[in-house]
Amino acid sequence: MEKIGLFIVTIISRMPFAVMYLLSDIVAFMLYHIVRYRRRVVRDNLKRCFPHRSEKEIIKIEKDFYRSFTDVILEIVKSFTISREEIEKRFSMENEEQLRSYFKAGHDNIMIFGHCFNWEWLMFLKVLMPDMEALALYQRIENHEVNEFMKKTRQRFGMRVVESRVSLLELSRLPNVGNTMIAFVADQSPARTLIKHWVKLFGQIAPAHIGAHDIATRLKFGVVFLYMKRVKRGHYTVCAEKIYTPGDEVEKYDIIDKFYTRLEKQIEENPVCWLWSHRRWKYEGEYQKVLEKKDKEK
Repeated sequence: MEKIGLFIVTIISRMPFAVMYLLSDIVAFMLYHIVRYRRRVVRDNLKRCFPHRSEKEIIKIEKDFYRSFTDVILEIVKSFTISREEIEKRFSMENEEQLRSYFKAGHDNIMIFGHCFNWEWLMFLKVLMPDMEALALYQRIENHEVNEFMKKTRQRFGMRVVESRVSLLELSRLPNVGNTMIAFVADQSPARTLIKHWVKLFGQIAPAHIGAHDIATRLKFGVVFLYMKRVKRGHYTVCAEKIYTPGDEVEKYDIIDKFYTRLEKQIEENPVCWLWSHRRWKYEGEYQKVLEKKDKEK
């Protein structure tokens, strides 16, 4: 069954962009109006983060999100067969020289970003900077066929993928001389048993992965925030901003806090960009338990 599904995916990936976006409009309409895919989650998240916005504004963002969401899903599928020439037309770097200067400092850099717009297309930095080594950390997908499909897609243009569970060991083997960029999606929620740090996002407490901070400070990597923007449908640009340089004095998990501050600003500027369909604040009860435990220990 999985092979049939992947065959269909391959057929879709060969569609012209114009046809693909027509399909996206149809799928978005169905998900929103008929299937009502996670509409309650999306609405609750938007109201939670934008209490100052009117009901009309929330609904507008909500509908635009579904269209953006299906665009991104189909663009990710398109990645399986897209040509290098097409990538160069549709993906660009705003400050490439600035980014290169970060590597001239003599250390590798973690490229940290959230699930904003087409985060998977950020792997195309390897196409724009072919002289750089590129490595992506990923969580293994349980379905073997889908897992292999995503690995092949990410590796098409020379990027190497490494499972997160062995990332510290693999990354410690890098020479760390300033020729490797390490892609790291950092806004996923950790499992309840792995929560070690909490952040504020739009005034709401949420658990955060600490991997980027631990890896950067232990292995002396820099950390660069990638800010992705949609120029128009199917066209993106990205801007890079250094948020940590090896040797900087940082408080515990300060890098993660800095990342979320910049992520919030990115979402505030264009709310449609983020993946609102996930339950970001499902562990609020756990945070209350942490506070209660601290009160008892005083």
